[in-house]
Amino acid sequence: MEIHGPASALTHDELVALYELMVLGRTLETRLLNAYRSGRLDGAIYPGVGQEAAMVGFGSALEAGDVLGGTHRDLVMQLARGVTVEEALLNFSGKVEGPSRGRDGNSHFGVLGKGTLMVVSPVPDAFPVAMGCALAFKQRGVDRVALANCGEGATSTGSWHETMNMAAVLELPIVFVVQNNQFAHSTPRDRQMAIEQVSDRAAGYGIPGFTVDGNDVVACYNAGREAIERARAGGGPTLIEAMTFRSFGHDGNDDAGYVGDDVRAAWGDRDPIERFETRLIDLGVLDDMRVIQVAEEVSRRIQDAMDWVADQPDPKPGAVGDDVFAPTPAPAAETSGDPTGGPMTMLDAISATLAEEMGRDERVFVLGTDTASLGGAFHVTAGLEERFGPQRVIDTPIAGAGIVGAAVGAALMGQRPIAELQHADMIYGGLDQLVNEAAKYH
Repeated sequence: MEIHGPASALTHDELVALYELMVLGRTLETRLLNAYRSGRLDGAIYPGVGQEAAMVGFGSALEAGDVLGGTHRDLVMQLARGVTVEEALLNFSGKVEGPSRGRDGNSHFGVLGKGTLMVVSPVPDAFPVAMGCALAFKQRGVDRVALANCGEGATSTGSWHETMNMAAVLELPIVFVVQNNQFAHSTPRDRQMAIEQVSDRAAGYGIPGFTVDGNDVVACYNAGREAIERARAGGGPTLIEAMTFRSFGHDGNDDAGYVGDDVRAAWGDRDPIERFETRLIDLGVLDDMRVIQVAEEVSRRIQDAMDWVADQPDPKPGAVGDDVFAPTPAPAAETSGDPTGGPMTMLDAISATLAEEMGRDERVFVLGTDTASLGGAFHVTAGLEERFGPQRVIDTPIAGAGIVGAAVGAALMGQRPIAELQHADMIYGGLDQLVNEAAKYH
């Protein structure tokens, strides 16, 4: 059984590494689920057991410097991006050295230094932020790509549609992956959408879209790699739907009684780890002895990590308020222009400040509806596009969550975005991104 496509370039050791990562992810999540159900884990668990092929395939298709924006079921994909078992367990155990500094006890974390964006409860909140990262990459002309991943249920949200549309219009280097695991918690696909496949929605945004076997790690790697390279070459976004199945419920409290026995049996016959294991054995890359060895090594590695984490310090209750508020920066010591000049309207003052800061710092840019060609609803940005160009004064679709989330992502990548929402009451469309993303990143 040969391996075709981009995966054919992987060495035998790299193929085995994909297998080992799938086994590691399943073993870790199963241990966490068992710990939760036995009362030994105080946080929460959203197991992705059964979806390892998609998690590892797409996660491994990214390169160093690329960014992943995922959801609460993407723990294995975080491992594929270089997050360690120890970092994950520190967070699940609420330890002070964990990614969320003891403020959480589950998969709601990211390790920005390794290119994984923070996970929060509302889905798919990381989509607009990942889009902002891609926007920053395009502005700076760097060879980097963002990948945003969610489940099929999240595609019903406004933030998903805003992100898809805005990324397509701006032709950003981003890949959208939807792991269709058949149920959004307990709600089946036909109660989420009136179409057969999520990938059919791509046509509405004018981007390529297709469906792959989400239980085939090679198919996922190949699809991800091709879409990522297309985005890296300036081809814009792609939507990939991966058909898969979660073996357990939505979370540790969910017995998944809404799944029929026939459905579970059919997907059990397509188990992603067993399929890949058989494929590697047929290729002569793996044998029964190595399979046993991998299982033993993974089990020992996780147990050692759990033992180590148990001895790590807990956060001190008195420190709960630390880092909640950002420090107020001191005002600039120097100003340009004549401070004794004549009176100026507030709008003129804002416009002058924007021009001054954009001239001083090339990272500063403005994005929002009608900011470029019209110069803004109140003409605050008038003339800035002519002076600084369309990459720094960006007309966007009407998208509160998209605009604010894109600003968050661009800022995380080192840019200095200024998001314009034309009227004060338009902030509510972007409030989720402001509260659940911008604030929590600090």
